[in-house]
Amino acid sequence: MSEEYWIWLQLVLGFSSIKLPYIINHFGNAKTFYEASESDKIRYSFLNENEIKRLHSVPRKYVNDIINECNESNINIITPDSPLYPQRVLNIDNPPAVLYCKGEMPKIDSEVVVTIVGPRKPSEFGKRYGFKVSYSLALAGCIIVSGGAIGIDSMAHYGAIESGGKTVAVLGCGINNNYLLANENLREKISCNGCLLSEYPPQMNASKYSFPQRNRLLSALGLCTVVIEAGEKSGTLITANCAAEQGRDVFVVPGNPSSPQYKGSNKLINDGAKLLLSPATVLEEYIDKFNINYDENLDTEAQSDNLVEKYLSNTVPLRKEQKQETKVIEELKKQELDESLSETAATIYKSILKKHFSAEDIISQTGIDLELVILAITELEINGLARALPGGMYSLL
Repeated sequence: MSEEYWIWLQLVLGFSSIKLPYIINHFGNAKTFYEASESDKIRYSFLNENEIKRLHSVPRKYVNDIINECNESNINIITPDSPLYPQRVLNIDNPPAVLYCKGEMPKIDSEVVVTIVGPRKPSEFGKRYGFKVSYSLALAGCIIVSGGAIGIDSMAHYGAIESGGKTVAVLGCGINNNYLLANENLREKISCNGCLLSEYPPQMNASKYSFPQRNRLLSALGLCTVVIEAGEKSGTLITANCAAEQGRDVFVVPGNPSSPQYKGSNKLINDGAKLLLSPATVLEEYIDKFNINYDENLDTEAQSDNLVEKYLSNTVPLRKEQKQETKVIEELKKQELDESLSETAATIYKSILKKHFSAEDIISQTGIDLELVILAITELEINGLARALPGGMYSLL
């Protein structure tokens, strides 16, 4: 089973690594890399100090636990040697070694895939327009990709589902993680009308790093990225910039120049993004190259207007619900910490006194042997609790 080698490799490299293409080009696959000498691994993959340590510290048990959980949860493990792994993703500079998928993975490379992004707190117009664009494009046969969050993401997914089309949610955490309870029902619907997709092991927590990493996959899956609303410092701009860097088209809904929620959008247009004045703008771009069911006489706007009303009030949780959700998530994290970490890793995690630390810092604080410390830090990385930094340092997440 080749999956175990790819999972091991992803844990060695970390997420969003630029070194996977070097490994594939030289070794062909993860199993060949695993069986190569350490000198060849380092020479041809340009491994740094932390990655070299992880060559020996990723426990086989973690890999097997991930595979077992995926089997129990009906999560497919998609690797670069699988026909389901999209070439569009594999061709970017930093593709993931593993994609975890719950639901049916669409044939990404042969379809018009449109990524739709926008803020978590959109305007009333933004909600309606996000739903309308998604509904119309999915009705024409496009696959809609978004991030599974509240706001524009939710409206994009709901629009695709209401049209009877397919949608993909690319998550910034593991598929089985309890992050964002408000959209639990939506995620279930998406898995039945497309799939949930993540590069993170099923239980991995979300972090401030995981969402920017996730955004490159959002843009990589699509032929284009559609920006509904973006403020001057909106995270939506990260996805739009990733799309541009990957050679994808970027379409932007223009807005009032004096409105803060359109400052980022209008700057994208000024920098060369394409104006999106209606869903037809996207369809006309690809109709000659792909099979699109585009009927310019079909009044999809009226259809979407009738369907969108039931989603307008529930895409952003009320403040009270947000506080309850935050409390539940914190309790779940404490429970997961006790259940998922070994005793040594839990002890070390609770003993860390500063945000940035080294293995030597932990040894001086706890007296635990170096080998066990490295093993425990690797555990923290796998569980999304720590991240490797240059120079043998680590950061708490």
